[in-house]
Order: sequence, then structure tokens, then C-alpha cells
Amino acid sequence: MFAVVGLSGFTYDDRSRVKAAHPEWKALLPGQEEPVFNIAVAAPGADQPPPMPPLAFTRFRADGGVDWRLLLDTNALVVNCGSCTRWEEVWTIVRGLFADVAGVLHSQEEKIKSVVLEYLDVFRWIGDDRYDVRSLLQEGGSVPPHIFERGPSWHLHQGWFVDAKEPVPGRILRRMHIDSPRHFRGT
Repeated sequence: MFAVVGLSGFTYDDRSRVKAAHPEWKALLPGQEEPVFNIAVAAPGADQPPPMPPLAFTRFRADGGVDWRLLLDTNALVVNCGSCTRWEEVWTIVRGLFADVAGVLHSQEEKIKSVVLEYLDVFRWIGDDRYDVRSLLQEGGSVPPHIFERGPSWHLHQGWFVDAKEPVPGRILRRMHIDSPRHFRGT
């Protein structure tokens, strides 16, 4: 998943312009998804318009999973790739989609709050439930020792901040989520 998150939200006018530009990426993302209804909760007496409902353009795989999706959400532009090949190919498509939407929203000066890159690597174990996780992961470093004693099903979720100077100064949150479920997507 690739995302650019802004400090302010997208407007209904932004949403309309992106929706009207769908032909620019319809060959890659033929489907268009809009919620049937949108629920907004606000404090009593709050005088603010409801948030913009999300708008998604999607291509699905034969198994029903997401192949590619472009999502315009409240204050985020998100691209999902569910059929990853190589970085160069994926990044070329993602960069093109971001550029297309930025071109549609060219009149809006948006300050970026964060940029997100999240990816999923899947390693399938073919065999019985008993396996040694050390055959895939090294003990120590970011993986605590107790994970290696948990058996076939476990989950690890942690993160840490790193100070960065490039491409812009700031802090980067490095998150690591590792799962070892018994069954993954029907396997």
C-alpha cells in the first residue's frame, strides 16, 4: 500500500473532479466503488460538514482479491497493489496514478502530513503444522526470542522511530507486523 496523507481533507469538489477523470486510469482500474451511505458522527452543535465519502477505483483478481485499487479517502490518497511483481513495475504504476490524481487536483495546495509504504511478503509452508520458524527468521534483532517458542500460530506487531535526513528531515516510523496463521487465504 502506498499512501499520501494530507493535513486537510479532500472536498466534495475534489471528489467530483477525480471521479470525472476516471477514464484516465480506467484501463488499469475499470471498477468504481462508492458507499451506498455515509455515516458521520459529530459533537452536538458542531457546525461542520460531514466528511467526504470515500471513492475507489479497483481491478479485482480472478479469486476476488484486489489486484489494484486507487482510493480517495477523507484526507488520504491510497494505492493498493495486490499482485506485486517487481518494484520498478509497481512503482511506475503507482507514481503514474499519483501524478494523474495530482494533475486533476492541481489547483489545491495541500500540505503533506505523512507518506506511507506498507508491503506484505507471504511465505507458504507446505507440510504439517509443525515447522521451525528459524528456517525463515533469525533469532535476535527485531524478532524477540519468545516468538520461536510459540508454536505454529503467532503474531508480532512492533515499531520504532528513525530520524531521517533524506529525502526530507523528519522521523520515520518503521512498523513490523509478522503473522504465522494456521491458514492464510484458504490454504
